[in-house]
Amino acid sequence: MIKACINNQKRILNLRNKKVFSNRIAILLVPIEKIVRSLENQGMCKIRNLKKRDVIPTGKAAWLNLSLQEIARRYNYILSNILNGNDFGYNRLQLHFICYLLQHSLVCTFMNKLKLN
Repeated sequence: MIKACINNQKRILNLRNKKVFSNRIAILLVPIEKIVRSLENQGMCKIRNLKKRDVIPTGKAAWLNLSLQEIARRYNYILSNILNGNDFGYNRLQLHFICYLLQHSLVCTFMNKLKLN
């Protein structure tokens, strides 16, 4: 209902100004590369080739002195902030790659803490 009113107003304005505009939609994209580079700066992954998504998750060594629950809580906090802050994007399905990186980084951190290979 509201969209129809807005479209009718646009048509009226376009007729008054004698301008013809095509129906354009603003598409917002999630900055995947920027997020991955941020995770690399925090020490959660290593980038080999970002264009081919060749990124290696690594454990966060600074958190090894924390409990397992606190480490999981911090990773969950980072992941929820990324997902909530970027759920507007047209390419939000590509955030699964970020989830993959964070989950595997969490596992690597747990393995380092528990001294598993």
